[in-house]
Amino acid sequence: MSSRLSPGVPADGLRPLPSESTLRVQGYDVDLVGIVHNTVFVRWLEDMRSEWCDVYLPIPQQIADGYCPIVTSVQVEYKAPVRFLDRVTGRIWVHLARARWQAEFEIYANTHLAARATQTGVFVNLPTLKPIAVPPALMAKYHAFLDSQSGDQEAALPAAVASETSTSRPDLTPQM
Repeated sequence: MSSRLSPGVPADGLRPLPSESTLRVQGYDVDLVGIVHNTVFVRWLEDMRSEWCDVYLPIPQQIADGYCPIVTSVQVEYKAPVRFLDRVTGRIWVHLARARWQAEFEIYANTHLAARATQTGVFVNLPTLKPIAVPPALMAKYHAFLDSQSGDQEAALPAAVASETSTSRPDLTPQM
């Protein structure tokens, strides 16, 4: 396993620590021609990462333990427009290295890929705001996930997330 983090799905195809979110287009998210503004996608990334934290490492616990994640870079590749009445779903998975993390995202509108994005960041000690190693509890979940993937290239959603979305989730197969 390489500790190098790079945009996109890694060569092994694994999508560790996945989560899925339903995203809502608000009236104020669209421009004059009814297309979601590009800055909304960045907000959605934060919304999805917050929901991901709820599953894997809740923010209140991080704060109580004296650390939190910060974003050091964001990259968004827009693939197709999203409109006001579109049904929007996002997926996130997170790769970890010793002292940094990288979140990969896909956003779908009506089952069509609308955007791919990457956030890179570090965890910081709250009193000093200096970078620290990835928290051991999260690293243990990451390694347990990787160990559980014996040849399955498409990672399943965690049970808590899958149960929330199984009845209303659209087919998220990318349309080429």
